[in-house]
Amino acid sequence: MRVIPRRTCPQRDPVTMLTACLTLLSLLAVLYTWWVRTPSGQHLDSMLFARAQTFNVVLAPPAALLRQGLLPLGAITVGLLTIAATRRRAWCETASAAAVIAVSIGMSAMLKTTLGRPFFGDDGYRQNTFPSGHVTVVAALAVGAVLLWPSPRPPLVPVTAAGASVLAAVASVVGFAHRPSDVVGSILTVLLVTAAVLWLSGIGGPALSRSQGGDRRPDDGALPAPGARQPPASVRS
Repeated sequence: MRVIPRRTCPQRDPVTMLTACLTLLSLLAVLYTWWVRTPSGQHLDSMLFARAQTFNVVLAPPAALLRQGLLPLGAITVGLLTIAATRRRAWCETASAAAVIAVSIGMSAMLKTTLGRPFFGDDGYRQNTFPSGHVTVVAALAVGAVLLWPSPRPPLVPVTAAGASVLAAVASVVGFAHRPSDVVGSILTVLLVTAAVLWLSGIGGPALSRSQGGDRRPDDGALPAPGARQPPASVRS
């Protein structure tokens, strides 16, 4: 009997993915609590921000181009990959990518609106800029492109996606748009959402495969009874 396996979400170890979610959530909480809400954290943030501006004369023009170009380039790439994914009926990958992008952007906006930034004098001001919305969008689009890329996925694809996210972060800091804590928080936010989406999309995969099995081809007959004579190999399908 020939069985056609069903297309399901990739099966991932739920314990590993849940551990990744909790680890990233802890890192994001520690980053905000210390780097944004303490005098020492804000002092380090301001010091790194000021040092980045020493490269402003040289790097400001390319940083501005990167900030303007990475986002539309990522959106176009994800759009084309989404069309290709729907044509090959990769519904799980399409839904996962859409969820990562939408939830990351929404979560970033919510955090920036609800979280506060204490004022400790020269090292900060009351307006909260954590996390960076621009870097969040670029990083989320980069992850979406990786998820939508057809298998087998070349190693250069995730490397390029990571590079685009880092470039967006550096361009925001050098371009005097965001503090270092803001861009690091954005990347951690996207990674957290990605881990959660991958965990939820893969959960129940093994059980679904066991319960549904596969699709039997129309020309396949019933399984032979125990002890029945098998046809010669030359005439078996």
